[in-house]
Amino acid sequence: MGALVAALNKHGANAISSVITMLDALGHRGTDRFEILASDFVWQAESLIQLKQSADTVSPSAIGHNSNDPAAPYESSPSGMSNLKLVFEGSLFSQANSSQAKQDLTGPTSEGFQQIKKILRELEGSYVLAAQTGPKLIVGRDPNGVTPLYYGENNEISAVASERKALWKIGITNARSFPPGSIAVISQTEFNFKSTVVAKKPVKEPTNMNDAARRLQVLLEKSTQKRVSNVDTVGIAFSGGLDSSIIAVLARNCGVKVHLVCVGLQESIKAERV
Repeated sequence: MGALVAALNKHGANAISSVITMLDALGHRGTDRFEILASDFVWQAESLIQLKQSADTVSPSAIGHNSNDPAAPYESSPSGMSNLKLVFEGSLFSQANSSQAKQDLTGPTSEGFQQIKKILRELEGSYVLAAQTGPKLIVGRDPNGVTPLYYGENNEISAVASERKALWKIGITNARSFPPGSIAVISQTEFNFKSTVVAKKPVKEPTNMNDAARRLQVLLEKSTQKRVSNVDTVGIAFSGGLDSSIIAVLARNCGVKVHLVCVGLQESIKAERV
């Protein structure tokens, strides 16, 4: 897990200080690696203190990222391209998707918006991404809205962040949830949102209970397989109820090791034992 933040100063002043403040507020999401992308520079450090010392250039827009993996893989590392700097935070649901994404993010590009639009339409996963192209920022969120992202603005700054409190820290009180499956082009004057992926309701078809149950089972098996295809072990928030029990069985049937995690208050555990 990591945090993604980005800021653009509406008056052309330095935005890097705002990015550092937001990263500081989200330090619990990543402590092993910190990054800032701004203008023609990329800074990487093992601590926020080191990052503050190295990020000494003024830039009206910047992107920040932290991670709990000091050797983070592609999915959470920046990629510099000919006219686009991009940070991807999250995960993709299959190795094939990851390979394709590498080609999409590191190959030649003519226009950042179209490239991010292609990513959202073609790659299944839970992720957010932010790119810098010239004076503007381009931000996107996965179509299902699994990975959190919020946005807001005040008279000085337009910004996005993985948690609302990061925006509050820089004086943005009107933090709102970033629309899933959307791209925002952020300039000095506006957030320009474009919906790129819209979930459509399936066509209703007459069926009986047995056929419906079998179809649901197949869909759940396929969905689970996609989400565990790149891992050997998974942790499941386990309540002991029907939903978490079914997910645990499906994950085990996919050949991964399953750890069940149950959290409760001390008094509730005592009551359960009685």
